[in-house]
Amino acid sequence: MTVIQIEQRRTKNLVIDELMVLTGWSRERVSKALGLMEQEKTVSFTPEGF
Repeated sequence: MTVIQIEQRRTKNLVIDELMVLTGWSRERVSKALGLMEQEKTVSFTPEGF
């Protein structure tokens, strides 16, 4: 895994953790919702991790 991939994963995990707190949803539900938003290009994670 490259440094860029590690940063992307770290950022995505932070977003998932925060959304779990804010919504009360499970990690699985938040991950699925985030995946759908990525597919629809509602959100994206740049190679730099932001």
